[in-house]
Amino acid sequence: MLPIYLAILDGEKDKNRFELLYVTYRKLMFYVANRILNDERSPRTLYIRRF
Repeated sequence: MLPIYLAILDGEKDKNRFELLYVTYRKLMFYVANRILNDERSPRTLYIRRF
């Protein structure tokens, strides 16, 4: 999914910032989704749809 979002962004600076944001918070976002949904498959689906 990351390449799709990077393709949407215009500047290289924006792409670098988004990639940093993604890499920094991807595990935390999956953890939070897992805690909220209490099901391993649902957070993966949610996570994939958001990123």
